[in-house]
Amino acid sequence: MDQLREIPTFRVRVDEVADRAGIPRQEARAIFPEDAALNESLAGFAMVQMADAMTQALIAAPGGDNRAALIGLSEAYVNWARRNRALYGAISSRLLQPSDADSIVRRYDAGFAPLVRRYLSEDKPGNTTRRAALARAALFGLTDLILERRETIWLLPHQDLDAEISATIAELVDLLLTGRPAAS
Repeated sequence: MDQLREIPTFRVRVDEVADRAGIPRQEARAIFPEDAALNESLAGFAMVQMADAMTQALIAAPGGDNRAALIGLSEAYVNWARRNRALYGAISSRLLQPSDADSIVRRYDAGFAPLVRRYLSEDKPGNTTRRAALARAALFGLTDLILERRETIWLLPHQDLDAEISATIAELVDLLLTGRPAAS
């Protein structure tokens, strides 16, 4: 975990981790034969942690309040990423893999789509729009802007960054919940 925080590409190598931990490389390779296996394991650990934070936010949202649920889900995502930059990097790098890559992170992420569609009232056949995809893309982009310290390019100037992030998320949710796009 410490090494992951220090590596800008959010990938670690089994041999380097073994050396740092003071264990023989061959023992580390018995558990993780390939660097990719170690990195996938770290990303899976990170995704479980993030999913837990998001689940807690959904539990805290008032029942039946789709707006509060979406805001809570989104704020939990962004705030977890801000507190766990290196682990989020391990997640986001998996999300950007080719679509045929088999990754626990991609499966977890895809698992949230039906939930978001339900909160967008799109859980019935024929009632689906592209709003869930827009929500996911906006949340991913907003998180990256914040983590790369580029939020001032897009967010309104505000003394309290946390308040501005919350207000931006609330406005995004409101945009997603109001009106439905014209039929395409």
